[in-house]
Parts: sequence; structure tokens; C-alpha cells
Amino acid sequence: DVDDGTVRHVLLNKDLTCPDGVVLRSDGVVLVVSPEVNKLWLLKSNNGWGEGVVYDEINLGDEGYPTSVVARERDKMYVLFGYLTE
Repeated sequence: DVDDGTVRHVLLNKDLTCPDGVVLRSDGVVLVVSPEVNKLWLLKSNNGWGEGVVYDEINLGDEGYPTSVVARERDKMYVLFGYLTE
């Protein structure tokens, strides 16, 4: 809750596998990245986040390890990748 800082469970239309990086855009859309499945999900809600929908899913490919996501302005998203070497 933006007013009092409490957290709550949000019901979604789709399960997110191992969500890691999360950011809230200025237009209210939430971006979630998963290093486990290399995906970026875009979520929105029209009832104050009691429920939400995944309205877009972007496959980030197999190169790198997506760990964080950053939003700049309304339509610019940046996924930060880590690279591990043996």
C-alpha cells in the first residue's frame, strides 16, 4: 500500500515463475523480471492491486542472467543482466 507501506497478496491471471526484480512505472504498470525463466512480465490492475493481470510477456533469450529491471519514462524499460563465468 503506497499510503501505509503494508504488503498484501495480489491475485493474478497467471503464475509468475521465480520473480526477482520488480519496478512500478509512473503509469501504474508493474514490471517483473525472472532470471529462472528469462522473462519480463508487464502487469496492470484497475482496482488498486487487489487483483492484476499479466498483459504482456517478453522472452529475454538465453544469454545472461536477468536480475533487475528499471523503468525510465512511460515506455522505456531496461533489464539488467549479470554474466557468470566458471
